[in-house]
Amino acid sequence: MKEGITDYAHMVIGFVAGLFTLLQPFVTTIIYAQFMIYEILEWFVVNDKVYNDLKEFGIGFAFGLIASILVSILAPQISFFFRT
Repeated sequence: MKEGITDYAHMVIGFVAGLFTLLQPFVTTIIYAQFMIYEILEWFVVNDKVYNDLKEFGIGFAFGLIASILVSILAPQISFFFRT
């Protein structure tokens, strides 16, 4: 059960980092650095498999980046319909 929750948590963190890539790149850098420090400490202390965690983060990051790009492209067209 714990494995599934952490898998989704890594993807959510990656997704959030991906969303902030175009808006605030510094926030993305901080999130990524924090995640890498956490994974390195977990690797040394718990002897955990870091590859899977980084893969999950990367998948979430890719989806977040795609969502960020789509919002930046579609936002002007969407806001056109809501003008008063």
